[in-house]
Amino acid sequence: MKALNCLLLIVSIYISFAAPSALAQYACVRAANPVMLQGSITAGDVQQAGRITRDGRPSTCLGDSAALENGAAVRRDTHNLVNPFNETVCVRVEQDFSACAGNQTQSAAYSSFNPANPAANILGDAGYSTINKGSYSFSVGPGASFALGVNEIEPNTGCPLYKLKVTYLRNCRQAGTDITNDGRADISIYRPSSVSTFWTIDSESGSQVTRSFGTVGDLATGGSDYTGDGKSDLSIYRPSTNTWYYGLNQDSPGTNFASQPWGIAGDKVVNGDFDADGRNDIAVYRPSDSNFYILRSSDSSVQTVDWGATNDIPVFGDFDGDTATDIAVVRQTSEGSFWWILKSNYNYGFDVVHHWGLPTDKLVPADYDGDSITDLAVWRPSTGVFWVRRSSDSQTHAFKWGLEGDRPQPADYDGDLKSDFAVYRNGTWYIHNSGTETSKVVSWGLAGDQPISSPYRIP
Repeated sequence: MKALNCLLLIVSIYISFAAPSALAQYACVRAANPVMLQGSITAGDVQQAGRITRDGRPSTCLGDSAALENGAAVRRDTHNLVNPFNETVCVRVEQDFSACAGNQTQSAAYSSFNPANPAANILGDAGYSTINKGSYSFSVGPGASFALGVNEIEPNTGCPLYKLKVTYLRNCRQAGTDITNDGRADISIYRPSSVSTFWTIDSESGSQVTRSFGTVGDLATGGSDYTGDGKSDLSIYRPSTNTWYYGLNQDSPGTNFASQPWGIAGDKVVNGDFDADGRNDIAVYRPSDSNFYILRSSDSSVQTVDWGATNDIPVFGDFDGDTATDIAVVRQTSEGSFWWILKSNYNYGFDVVHHWGLPTDKLVPADYDGDSITDLAVWRPSTGVFWVRRSSDSQTHAFKWGLEGDRPQPADYDGDLKSDFAVYRNGTWYIHNSGTETSKVVSWGLAGDQPISSPYRIP
C-alpha cells in the first residue's frame, strides 16, 4: 500500500466502466453560512470535573454517548448555540486544535452542560483528543439549544487558540437516486440509445418521470447531486471524450447542463462529495499510478491521493461517520477480498484493512444497520446472499435475496435510513423493505436497461 501525497479533509456516488465499483454515503443538504467559533483555554478559566471517555468512535448524525474517563479537574470553554431551524437537524462540528501548542484537546456537545458532571446530557463527542483536526456530528431537535464544550486533557496544559466550524445538515437520507429528496430511493433505470433516457418512478407521488439525457456509449453515474439541493441530478460520463455532463435543471437537462473534462483513457471514473460541501465532486482513479484525482466543488482545487495498487477496485463510503467520503480500495486475491480504507477524519489519521468477501463477489457497501456509517458488504452471485459486516457492532449479517444473474440494487426504498436489500432481474425489481420486513415486486425496465437506483453502478 502506498502512502498518500496530500493530507486534506475530504459524501456520495461512484461508477466504473472497467470493474465492479461501489459507494455508499449518508447524504444531507448543507445549510448556508456555517457558524465559526474560536477561543482559548488559559490560566484562570473555569474547570469541569473530569473528561469524558475517548472511545475512538466519533459520534454521528444519530448521536452517541460517553462515560466519564477520569475525575481530574480540567479547564474548559463553552459555547451556547440554538438550532435556527424548525426541524431536527444534524450538526457537524469541525474542530481545529493545531494551534494548541501540541497539547491534547477534546470537544463534546451537550443538550445542557453541567461542569460538575461532564458525562451528563451528551449529544455527541469527537471520540478522540487531538493536537490537529477532526470532526463529529449529532442531532438537535427543532429550535433546541445546545452547548459545545472544549477542554484540555491534562490539567494546566491549556490551548492558546482553537477553532470550531459548526454546519447544519438538513434532510439527511441514505444515498441513491432520489429526484424529490423525500428520503426514499426512486426505482430508476437508464436506457442507452441515440438519445438516452432516464426512466424513474417517483417514490413521493408514484408518478412515472421520463427525461432524455446522453447518447450511445455514455454511462449513467447514479443518484448524484451536483447542485447541493439534495435532489439527484441527471448525470452521465462520456468515455469517448473523458467528459462529465450533469443537468442543472431537471425539467430540461438537455438544454440546462454543465460539462467538465476530467481524466484520461484507462481511468476508472468516480465521483463523491469528498470535500463535504454538499455537492458531488468529479474524480477518477488511475490504475497506472494508483492515484485518485479529485476536482473539489468547494474551491475548484485538485486533490491527489495515492492509495492502492494495480488491479485494485476503488470503493467509497463514509466508513467513519463524519459525512465525508473516505477513500478505499478492495484487493481481490486468491485468499479473498481485502478492504483498504483510508478514513478522512483526523487528517487521514487512521487506515484500516478488513478481509471481507470472495474474489467473485459483487461489492455492495451501504448503511444497512442505520447508524450513518457505511457497512462492508458483498453480494454473492452463486448463492444470492448479501454478506454484511455491520459497523454498529462488527457482527455478520447474511440475507439471501436474489438469484445468479441478478444485479444488486441496495438503497433506502422505504425511508427508514437503512439500506434495503434489492436486486434487478430483466425488467423486474425485487425489494425487501427493512422498516417493515416486507417485500415488493415492481416491473420497471426492459432488457438492456441499466438499473441506477443504488448509489453505485455494478457492471
